[in-house]
Amino acid sequence: MERPLKEDFRSVAKFFSPQSRKVWHRGFKWIANHHCGFGVVSWEPFFIGLLTEPEAFAGRALDALINRKRLLKRLSGVQYDSESTHFMLADTKAELWQYESSKEAEDFWAQILLLARESKPKLTPEQTLHFIAESIDRAPREDWESAGSQYLEHPGILDGGGLLADALIGEATGSDLSFSAMLKGLLNQYQSDISVAIVRRRGRLVVLPHSRLGEYSIGRMATPVLSAVEAQFANHVQLVEEAAFEEFEDLINSRSLSERTMQEFFESNPAFLCLGKYVSLNSHPVLTFAEDTRRVPDFFLERGQDGFSDVLELKLPNSRITVGASNRTFFSSAIYRGIAQLKEYHSYFNDGQLRSDFERQTGLKLYRPNLVLVIGRSDQFRSTRERTDLESGLEGNVNIITYDDILESAKRRKLYVDRRVATRVPSKK
Repeated sequence: MERPLKEDFRSVAKFFSPQSRKVWHRGFKWIANHHCGFGVVSWEPFFIGLLTEPEAFAGRALDALINRKRLLKRLSGVQYDSESTHFMLADTKAELWQYESSKEAEDFWAQILLLARESKPKLTPEQTLHFIAESIDRAPREDWESAGSQYLEHPGILDGGGLLADALIGEATGSDLSFSAMLKGLLNQYQSDISVAIVRRRGRLVVLPHSRLGEYSIGRMATPVLSAVEAQFANHVQLVEEAAFEEFEDLINSRSLSERTMQEFFESNPAFLCLGKYVSLNSHPVLTFAEDTRRVPDFFLERGQDGFSDVLELKLPNSRITVGASNRTFFSSAIYRGIAQLKEYHSYFNDGQLRSDFERQTGLKLYRPNLVLVIGRSDQFRSTRERTDLESGLEGNVNIITYDDILESAKRRKLYVDRRVATRVPSKK
């Protein structure tokens, strides 16, 4: 099996540096020694070659992000119903006519072949990883959400429609975007720290090597029990760094706080508003109604399970939540004004045309979103029962969240970082 792969690769080998070609061939050798074929492959042999690379630029850096030996062991147990492995080069070459430049292509090999038309590349391992990350970012999300999620439901098994990439991504990080972020973190480690965190997982304290890149937390548990499904869960839980807690508590206890200051804090520390169930935060998209009036919600929160977003409106921590006597309590006018704002946003997304236009302009999907109002402090409720009774009178998709609720949620996802164990890995030129 190694010989056919090398023969297929021969036509494109000239586009890679000698060091990169060695990595490719190391990956071919591993695949050839596997107990079964993998059908059609693309960039996977290169990454597998890095996993078996003892001294290359990615050696120690990869070890800081993932357990290479464990990942290779899990990949060696993957079952597939094909007896052969070959590149998708022929199919890719036949489709190049639809692209004008490499910047338009989604597929890894399409990018490489188009780049070769524009220049004479000799791609280093770093540059090759960059193109792998680009191809993952550009691929339609539904590709992973169908085939990739199917692998996560049945780890170790690839059916006829699956790809070796599904197993590699599933076992390494649990989602395509997290895998891409891991590659980018690997390429940028000479600029950023690799740290060790202690986090709470299922009632236990767990050491979690991790790297931060943008909105992603990338890492693995230092135990042999992390399955692909658990990896997907871990990468969707937004951890909150310890240093941000003091600033948050100072803000919500301030008497001179403005909504703008609170918004800026959440924009800088989005994990606070992710509440353990949202994976990203988008601020201030403009809604243009039919009569050309405009409204600007504070935030949209993307749900991890389906990719749709909910709408969040901020009010101040010192806003009143309840009014009335001890024996008869009501929600305050501030609550009802906030809910009215949210319902106006909700009505916007009931219009199919407006909904489609908004998704095309922003990339955000909303349909019958949940409405989240962040307001006040929990001690304004005299008891949990009083809060439950009041909230039971609200519509089912309306949620009242206090700033103390946010703080408690963040504490459950608190990230303790010991930067003394951080290692800077220089990039080899």
